[in-house]
Amino acid sequence: MKKDKLVLRASGASVWANCPGSTKIKSEKYPYDDNAAAVFGNAVHNTASAILKKENVSLTIQEELQKNERPVDFENYLRFYLDAIKNYGWSEGIRIIEEYRKFEFDSYVIAGTMDYAVLQVLPDKIKLQIIDLKTGFVPVDVNDNLQLYVYAHLIILHYLAGKKTKKQIEIESIIVQPAHNILKFSTIQFSPERFKVLYDINSRKLKTGSHCKYCHKADICSELKKCLQEYYKPEIQGVTVDRAELIAEILPMAQTVEKITSRIQADAKKLILDGGKIPGWKIGQKGGHRSWVSTIGIKEILQIVKKKFKTVKKSDLTEEKIMSPAQIEKNFKGVDLSPLTFKPYNDILIPDEDDFEAREF
Repeated sequence: MKKDKLVLRASGASVWANCPGSTKIKSEKYPYDDNAAAVFGNAVHNTASAILKKENVSLTIQEELQKNERPVDFENYLRFYLDAIKNYGWSEGIRIIEEYRKFEFDSYVIAGTMDYAVLQVLPDKIKLQIIDLKTGFVPVDVNDNLQLYVYAHLIILHYLAGKKTKKQIEIESIIVQPAHNILKFSTIQFSPERFKVLYDINSRKLKTGSHCKYCHKADICSELKKCLQEYYKPEIQGVTVDRAELIAEILPMAQTVEKITSRIQADAKKLILDGGKIPGWKIGQKGGHRSWVSTIGIKEILQIVKKKFKTVKKSDLTEEKIMSPAQIEKNFKGVDLSPLTFKPYNDILIPDEDDFEAREF
């Protein structure tokens, strides 16, 4: 019986390229649910794709709900992305919109669905432009972006269909991130040899690092478990200077550990709410700051307060509140409030990019 080849998705490129061994972890199917941010992103992508293809917009019920949860964001993100294509997208060439591409190696398949691309085949060269929409809030770097690198090679290799070419190949990539109102431009070097080695999953082992937070199998990863066990050895507890290297090694995985513990808590809650039992645990309620019920109005409050304080007025129960600088600048385009604003900074841990050795993939 022929064994199915392992499929590596472009969206997980930062994981597979840094830790190909993670694909070898054997496990049961994971019941991961799409979070609200992912569903919202799908709604924006699907709507944009339908508009660009001049098709009817068709969204799932979940996508429609998320669209209605953030209607202003949805409209702004969609317009920003379509304007980016209109203003910076190439006008001539073969358009590729939300199309699936794959390339097969001996033991695995690399595949992905690109948002938007234009392929130009000229007499002396082949040109490709890739425009990728990111709907998240975390800034995404366009330089050495492995997901875009995969998209570029899937498109070119699909076009060449196994043939070699002496034509020069030029690739331009653009990341569109509406949450920050930014476009990022970069170039990609076409290299089939590097592309194959980059994903040579049979030659490398499990490797922990910051990429672990994107891996859906991190919670069963033996290497991550070993790193945590090493860090929590009883004989080396305490924050001291001689633990700096150990802390530096484990710190990139802090977010991964947080995600795993959050998953454990979510699974536990679901199990109990579904009627199951966990020895020693139950669902409880934690009190917080009181807030008004969603249907409350000033009239209802006045009625209750006036029962004891007859002379109370509406102005005694309300107060003016200035909108945030961001909201005012959004409502009144072009207004610069910088002379009246400041940005508070908190001490947080961030990677020191200058202190990392340059890596070649």
